[in-house]
This record gives sequence, structure tokens and C-alpha cells, in this order.
Amino acid sequence: MNVTLSTANSLAYPQGGHLWVFINWALAFRACGCNVVWLDVVPGDSSLREITDSYKSLCEALRPFGLCDVIALDVLGEEETTAHLKKAGLPTLDERDSFDVLIDLRYNLPRRLIRRYRHSAMIDLDPGQLQLAISQGKYPLPIHDVLFTIGESLPVFDAVRREWLHTFPCVALDQWGVVGGSPRGPWTTVSHWWGEWMVDTEGNAFPNAKRDGFQPYLDLPSEVPVRFELALCLGNDDGERAAIEAHGMHVVDAHEAAGTPLQYREYIQHSAGEFSCAKPGYVRLETGWLSDRTVCYLASGKPCVVQWTGPSRALPDGCGLHRFRDVRDAVDRMKRVIADYPSQCRAARQVAETLFDGRAIAERVLSFVS
Repeated sequence: MNVTLSTANSLAYPQGGHLWVFINWALAFRACGCNVVWLDVVPGDSSLREITDSYKSLCEALRPFGLCDVIALDVLGEEETTAHLKKAGLPTLDERDSFDVLIDLRYNLPRRLIRRYRHSAMIDLDPGQLQLAISQGKYPLPIHDVLFTIGESLPVFDAVRREWLHTFPCVALDQWGVVGGSPRGPWTTVSHWWGEWMVDTEGNAFPNAKRDGFQPYLDLPSEVPVRFELALCLGNDDGERAAIEAHGMHVVDAHEAAGTPLQYREYIQHSAGEFSCAKPGYVRLETGWLSDRTVCYLASGKPCVVQWTGPSRALPDGCGLHRFRDVRDAVDRMKRVIADYPSQCRAARQVAETLFDGRAIAERVLSFVS
């Protein structure tokens, strides 16, 4: 079976953590025996030089995973204008796919491309926030055969009255082996820091940046005797870096520490575990969202202490994966994990194998669309 994975901005932003979202899914479908095509679409006004340079960079990033030779490009828009890509020697869909199954993780893929496939599915990685954006006209209504979401509970919007099937985020377990560590540090996460405001289901606007989620928790180093390190995209904002570090949390540049997929994996696997807060929107919408980054930590045998984003029928709470509700809860959970670190590491890997195994998740997705 041929499976096309529609990625989001993998050419424009070929950074480590961003690419791993799609690498994990691509390798998961390949583990099921599928021929995988990695699709990205570029704005119609992009220069050929820019596209060619980005394509070469993406090839280098994907080469270690055997995905360099399966990239296909198209244009963002309803008019098919790929002749200039072909003329420049860039790979397009016509050369790669027989159009069996489309797995769309982009949200705004041109409908002309979706309609080329016998079967199609969208996988929503931003539960609640995507549906809200669709209802506000920021993304088109999905026309796929099946809709999946990594949220266990979605708010209902009149504009998106379709069934969303739940799936967990996936990880390619063979790419994320267990690496031993020490509870003494560093406890890390990788993230953008700045973000936009969001309007909730009742019309209330609120800031929805990672920065806003972390603000109540920045003094954690004074309560828990371990190293906290944030790999962030701050640019040249030395004032913000200094403000964060004044609380005892060390900051490194995410592009330097985890800029490529290999660097990103190494950064996670040399951490003691993950400590991270969620964007406020995920907490308010209570969808049970869990980050694709967190499942990589778990697969590496790294305990995760992350913010609660809603009830879950399946996620463990206190064995490898801990979800805190407030500052006191975060402190208590960190101390519990540190006190029982070896067993928490074993439990983390077991959680990944039980819930987030890429092959098992991909097989289930395919059972609904093929």
C-alpha cells in the first residue's frame, strides 16, 4: 500500500522537534509495510532558489531515517502549478505515489490533492484549538473520509459537526531506545516561548503562549533540588533569558541544542526527564492533549512531569507519566519521581510501549481508511 503523509512546513521549518512529529508517523506507516511518501506544499510565490535550498536541507535532515528519497512537493493552492518544480528537477507527487491513502497532518492541504486519493484521513495534533480555528474560518472544513484527533474529549462546534476518532500520538520505538540517566539533571523540555492570543468558546481572549503556561512555575528550582533547563526559541531577547534564569531555570537555544532531528533526539535522551507546562489553551479546553515530544521522552525511558490538560481514560498518572494541576502538585510529583527514579524510568518506557507504539497506532489508523 502507498501512503502519502502530508506534513506541515517541513521545508520552511526543518527543525528537530518539528520534523520528529512527521518522522515518527512516517516510520510507523513504513513499519506496517507501507510505501511512504513525504509530502509538503509550498506557497505559489516561493522562489525556485528558496524551494531548492529548503529541499536540500530537508533531504539532509531526513537522510539518517531513510526518508530522503521519498519527498514529494506540490503547491499550496487550488490551481495545479507544479510545472516549474518539475522543470527545476524537484520531485512531485506524480513521480512518487499511486494515490492509495492520504494521511493529512497539515489541516489546509488543497482539496484538489485530497480528492486524488482513494482514501484520506486527517490527524489533528492540536485538539480543541484546531476545531475552534475551523469554526472561526481560519482553516477549511475537512473533507477527508475519516477524522482523527489526539484529544480524548473535544468541545462541540456547530461548524465542525463530524465524528473525530481518538488516536494517541505515536513514536517509532526502535528509533528511541532507552538511555540511562540520573535524577540530578537536567530536567528539560524543548519549545517555542512566544505565541498568539486565543479566543475561547465563550468569546474570551487570553494569551496562549508557552511563556504564559510556565509563568506560575518558574520558581520550581527553589523547591526541588534538581537542574531545570529549557531549550527555547528566544532569538536575541537576552532580557527574557535573564528573567527566566533569575528564577533558577537554565535556558539554552533550541536551534543550537536540538536543531536537527539527531540533535533533538540526543538532547532528550541525555535529559533526566521532562518537566513541561502546556499552553493555556490546552488546559482550558480540557481535551486530554499530550505532546508528541513527551512520548519521545517516555520511549527513551525518561519520566515526564507535565501539566494536566483534561481527564483521560487511558493515560497513567503517577507511573512514568505524571500530570500536575498546580504548583504544589508539581513539586510533590517531582519529588516522588526523584525518590524512585529507576522504577519511574522503567515505567516511562512501558507506558510508551503500551500506548504510543507507532506501528500499532498506524495499523489502527489504516484499519479505518483502507
